[in-house]
Formats: sequence, structure tokens, C-alpha cells
Amino acid sequence: MPNEELSQEALQLVRFLRDLTRSRRARILDLGGYDESHWLADLPGEIDVRAEARAGDVLFSVPVIPLNPPAALEQFDGWLA
Repeated sequence: MPNEELSQEALQLVRFLRDLTRSRRARILDLGGYDESHWLADLPGEIDVRAEARAGDVLFSVPVIPLNPPAALEQFDGWLA
């Protein structure tokens, strides 16, 4: 079997498994039973929301927040390497 045929069969299998998984999920149509709900329109401006995203696409991304470790306190000298 040539690679092209194998690739097509693998793609068909993945799509079938995706569709099977989707069919087993319960659709949520009412948020009234949940304590909290968050709307994409209310997210802070630095969060990139992609309204044109489709199933399987990235819907939103959050920028990386650089973290600097705190300075070691003098009382821990000798304990931290």
C-alpha cells in the first residue's frame, strides 16, 4: 500500500474517532445549573480570542507571564544551593 493511501486511511480513522467522541458528549444548552460561567467577550484585552476558530482550532491564548524567583533571605544562607 503506497504512503498516500495509508495516509488517507489514517486520516479517515482519526476523523471517525473524532466524530465518535463528539457524538458521546452531552451538549450543554443551559448555564443556569452552574455556579459560575465566563464569557469570552469579558476576557481581559491581553488574551487573544479567535472568534473564527472552528472545532479543533485554538480558541484563545494567554500570554506567558515571566516569573522571577524571589531573592533568598539571609536566614536561608547555606540551606539553598
